This record gives sequence, structure tokens and C-alpha cells, in this order.
Amino acid sequence: MVIDKRTAYDIFRKEADEMVKVGTPHVKETGLENDEFFFATIAALESFQGDKRFLNPPGTPVVLVRKSDGEVVKMHIQTHLEEWVDMKATMIPVHYLAA
Repeated sequence: MVIDKRTAYDIFRKEADEMVKVGTPHVKETGLENDEFFFATIAALESFQGDKRFLNPPGTPVVLVRKSDGEVVKMHIQTHLEEWVDMKATMIPVHYLAA
């Protein structure tokens, strides 16, 4: 069973609630996907006075949702940078709320 984009978005929102403690957590409506994963930026605009440059602040893991089962995979850029760059090159933009 492959999860849909709306379910992936809901999983991202739940992760944001747990990961971002300051302000109102949210997940951007747009993200990326490839054959295996969905991805979206997690952060709280309110944490940074609305400055979008600080979404996904340093130290915040990249959260990927596996399409096949909805498993959350957390990838830390500091230790997985090369793997993330290779993976991101395979991804295309997706709009979760339009799903």
C-alpha cells in the first residue's frame, strides 16, 4: 500500500509539532518527492519572526516519509550531506494540499 500526498503532509505536520518547540509548528504546503520518498521543510515561521530564510534551522533533521508505508526517516544533513544531495537531485516539486 502506497500512502498518498495528503497522508504524507499530515505525517510531516505531526513531526513538526514534535520537533519545533517555539511558535506554531507548520509544514510548508510544497515539498519534493521521488519514487521512494516524500519530503517537506519543517519549521515554525513564528520562531523566526516570519523570516523564511531560517526554515529548517541548523541541526533540524530532514524528514522523509517513505511512500510504501509512511515510515518517517530522519536524515541529519551534517552526517548525510552527500546522500541527501544525491537524493534531492532525483526529486520533483509536489504541492501537498492539492493532492
